[in-house]
This record gives sequence, C-alpha cells and structure tokens, in this order.
Amino acid sequence: SVVPPSTVARSGGYYEGPFSVRGTDEERVEYAKKFNELLSSGCQQYNLLYLDVYSRYKDERGMLREDKSDGGIHIGEQSATRELLIELGMLKG
Repeated sequence: SVVPPSTVARSGGYYEGPFSVRGTDEERVEYAKKFNELLSSGCQQYNLLYLDVYSRYKDERGMLREDKSDGGIHIGEQSATRELLIELGMLKG
C-alpha cells in the first residue's frame, strides 16, 4: 500500500519547500486511501498479496504518525511492517 501522507509536507494548496506537495492534508489522505483501494482491488484481481502498511502507520486523521516516520516523509520506525510480515508468515519472529 501507499504510506500515509506526512504532516512535514503540510500544505494549504501548494507547498514549495524540501517536499513539494499539492492539496490539503485532508485531500492528500483521500488520495492515499483511493490509491490503496485501487491497489488492493488490483491485487485481488490478479491473486497477489496486498500489504496494508497504511493502516499501521496512520494517525487518527490518516496522516503518517510522527513517531513512526524518519522525521520527513518516509517510514523510519519499521516495527509495524515487521509485525505485519510475521502475522502473514513471511518473516519469523
């Protein structure tokens, strides 16, 4: 899945900075959700495994949890991904 959008790249429309984004936080959350719906559907259609990391890294608003980020726009703390892979039997605990 696509990871949640980061608040580091907060935007009220268009943001010029180290991370350029388009749209409000709410719009960016909706884009991520829609993209993940399409990815999940495509995975089901082709009998592929869909890894939902979005749900494990989002905060109550759907944004990337700061304690799980690298301080920027990427996942930094990967325990939730590791837990998911263990649950799916893809990694030994």
